[in-house]
Amino acid sequence: MQIHTGFGDKDLDLRKCNPLHLRAVLEDERFTKCQLVLLHASYPYSKEASYLASVYSQVYLDFGLAIPKLSVQGMVSSLKELLELAPINKVMFSSDGYAFPETYYLGSRRARDVVYRVLSAASEDGDLSIQEAIDAVEDIFRRNASDLYKLNVANGSIHQKTIADNRIASSCVEQDVLFVRIVWNDASGQHRCRVVPAGRFYEIARNKGVGLTFASMGMTSFCDGPADGTNLTGVGEIRLMPDMSTLLRLPWSTREEMVIADMQIRPGEAWEYCPRYALRKITKVLLDEFNVTMKAGFENEFYLRRKLVSEGHERWVPYDNSSYCSTSSFDGASSILQEVYSSLKVANIVVEQVRRYFTTKKMSKLVMLHIKLFTFLIICHDLLIDRFFHVYIHFLAQKIYKLHAEAGKGQFEVALKYVLCTLAADNLIYAREIIKSVARKHGLIATFLPKPDLNDIGSGSHVHLSLWKNDQNVFMGSNEYSHYGMSNVGEQFLAGVYHHLPSILAFTAPHPNRIKSCRLCYQT
Repeated sequence: MQIHTGFGDKDLDLRKCNPLHLRAVLEDERFTKCQLVLLHASYPYSKEASYLASVYSQVYLDFGLAIPKLSVQGMVSSLKELLELAPINKVMFSSDGYAFPETYYLGSRRARDVVYRVLSAASEDGDLSIQEAIDAVEDIFRRNASDLYKLNVANGSIHQKTIADNRIASSCVEQDVLFVRIVWNDASGQHRCRVVPAGRFYEIARNKGVGLTFASMGMTSFCDGPADGTNLTGVGEIRLMPDMSTLLRLPWSTREEMVIADMQIRPGEAWEYCPRYALRKITKVLLDEFNVTMKAGFENEFYLRRKLVSEGHERWVPYDNSSYCSTSSFDGASSILQEVYSSLKVANIVVEQVRRYFTTKKMSKLVMLHIKLFTFLIICHDLLIDRFFHVYIHFLAQKIYKLHAEAGKGQFEVALKYVLCTLAADNLIYAREIIKSVARKHGLIATFLPKPDLNDIGSGSHVHLSLWKNDQNVFMGSNEYSHYGMSNVGEQFLAGVYHHLPSILAFTAPHPNRIKSCRLCYQT
């Protein structure tokens, strides 16, 4: 809570604005965990506010309004009084600007001058070293507010960022980069991009983004037009804002770079349909409300197809017909998989395994049974009781994960290491781009289509999710009260998945081809 203390308009009684009147509230057990921010430096009660911040862990101070309303000497005196007792990590700047942009500028300018005077004097008197004074500036003007209000503001000043950005731009020119692909993932799961000449990207698009119509997030997987009922049309525009932390020099096209973009209404304001924003919002809820983080690891299943021309007709056929873990199969695709692995390594994406799958004839009956049961679970979820769901999922995790029994002619898998879910989602985009591009370079196509052949096994994008707290996986349970080796959190999470399965299917099986890969009859 932010509480007005000290001076203000004439309609308040200054005698009742002494922050010491809050002492009864601060002592109340109901409010011991409620963070209170005392505004306006509590002037003329700055010493009282400083005392409260020093003895109550939930009290923070904001010196807006005192700066710039007071005289220069008054501003310096008020800030000195705040810092006499209050810890530096509890004191925050605000411009107290309103209505006109000039008020924000003047408040910021005055605050810089006043804080400089106060901290310089403290350094000369021996209260602070020069480095401690510099750190205090960072705390007062940025870190304290960012931590308290959970703003997730990137580290580094604008000046530092400008220097770094200029170095990147200079490096780009030196290395003869021609194009930068600005990539987004649409609602149908397709990767789309806008390509900008490198010079223009580093000069303008990097900071201001590029325009994109609303309709771009309403397109279906089979038509470059908005789906009925989306209300996302060609009227209206968002900005694709590059996330420079995802910038990658393309290993398969060395004169190009790729960067993943956020979708924003205007720079700094997220668009509600942005997938990356939605994921960050969920991870923030997990952290703020449950104090956990989510990690994810993806298994990328895909088919390699080669072009066969026969009697003037062109068709794409399986890369090979060999059996599971066949050495000859890996030999045939080794050069492709080596290049895929090297490219992923350049992108700092860790690969756990590269696998060649069972063919249908080598499939064991046990695995066949598991696949049918799992498919039955997805399609007929409302017929399963809760206990069977938990027992089966545990059994499935112990058996299927070890057997890796999916079948397919020319089917491969690249399994990525689990990382924080936001990074895992970015890694998944790059991994698929790399796999498809490297295959295309070798005259092949890599398809992630769920069911490219009705008579063969489908492909999936299996995601392994886990919740973590203090570097520990909270899904695991080892005490005598845990069921099936799972914690209460793990069981509750799976119960939530089961409860929301119909909605989840809208994202994991959004079109008929995916449904066909979940058919009860495995052979068809």
